[in-house]
Amino acid sequence: MKYRIVFVFFIITLICKNLYSQYPFPVKEYTDSLASLGDKIINGKSDFVRFEANEKFKNLLVFILSHDKAIEIDFSPVKNLSALAPEDNSFMIFSWVVPRTNQSFESFGILYAYNNRRKVYEIIELKDVKNTVTNAEKKTFRKGEWWGALYYDIITVKSRGRVYHTLIGWDGNNALSTRKVVDILSLSPMAQPTFGASLFSGFGKQQKRVVFEYSANTQMVLRYEKQTYYVEKKKKSKNTQKPPTSKTPHTSDGFKAQQNVDDNIKRKKKSALMIVFDRLVPLNPSLNGVYEFYIPETNIVDGFLYYNDRWNYIPDVDARNPIVPHDKLPQMQKDGHMPVSQRKVKTKIPPVNDN
Repeated sequence: MKYRIVFVFFIITLICKNLYSQYPFPVKEYTDSLASLGDKIINGKSDFVRFEANEKFKNLLVFILSHDKAIEIDFSPVKNLSALAPEDNSFMIFSWVVPRTNQSFESFGILYAYNNRRKVYEIIELKDVKNTVTNAEKKTFRKGEWWGALYYDIITVKSRGRVYHTLIGWDGNNALSTRKVVDILSLSPMAQPTFGASLFSGFGKQQKRVVFEYSANTQMVLRYEKQTYYVEKKKKSKNTQKPPTSKTPHTSDGFKAQQNVDDNIKRKKKSALMIVFDRLVPLNPSLNGVYEFYIPETNIVDGFLYYNDRWNYIPDVDARNPIVPHDKLPQMQKDGHMPVSQRKVKTKIPPVNDN
């Protein structure tokens, strides 16, 4: 019995040694330290304690990323950290938030991206500028500037031969309103990031990213999933006298989408992966533009479908497919909207059906 215990202990030791020998440093100890600091960031008794822990957290994360093979580390034990990567491991984007005691949030991020020319991974600290520039939805950000958010999904697409990464994220904002964002990331061969791109069609003009803002007292669905939509095709008709009529519905922010109601239009149902989201409306018309009073309109879901090199706006998605409980969340705890861990996610470029 004694020898059996010794043998089992030897096997466990050997497995652990092999598991971590690929790294030149003790991975578990470092991720445990990150997790401990992350807990202080979320639960510290004062803003001073939280931001002091945040500075140590950020420095330790940069230190870990400065070692070889850091792209292979599983950061899921760090409960306040989102770490997302595409399938090819060309980069990993880290995002987290510091909640202030006044119920506002500050976003932080680090991009760990492969430099194809130098053949090494670069570490770029991201600076949140969303609240310091006007018309941030229409701006392209470079040199580490960033519309700060806690990301919870990544979709890789191609447009005109170039690869773009669509990021879906959450921003706690403040005690009155919450925001969610669909942003676009592209990388140069030298691993320099650009946030924002003109890939959105039919949802406003010159949109580089799409931002949804709504009451902090409600929840909004924004996720990537398979859903049903309709394709309209004109029927062959001998009657050429009657012109088609159409109606132009508006989204909560005044964007327009053409919907043809001509009797000669045939509607065909299709299913595809798309970004779906609740349509937001003010509690009453007099509050138009006052986003802390915006809520999801009952049972009305819109979407973005990727085809012809664009995220095309699709109004009135037939969202009756099975959905993920509580949204595909930035995994927020319902009491207080505190962030918890994000696993490393790998995504393939989605197939595009132009038929």
